[in-house]
Amino acid sequence: MQAAWGTRIRRLRQRRELTVTLVAGQVGITRRYLYALERGQYAPSVSVQMRIADALGVDPGEIFSYDLKDAS
Repeated sequence: MQAAWGTRIRRLRQRRELTVTLVAGQVGITRRYLYALERGQYAPSVSVQMRIADALGVDPGEIFSYDLKDAS
């Protein structure tokens, strides 16, 4: 599930043409940590998830919902 969540935030970030540096700065985390989240290496806290959704300009539910193809 972490990998699917990470893929989702990476796609949303790229679709909005936002850099990792910009999003990480808005969220208050390091670029390295955001990269790791996008690769599914860590499970972020709910607080970090909410701040990422805010930085991406999306409803948190958009990050938490994913297509079955993202889960495989």
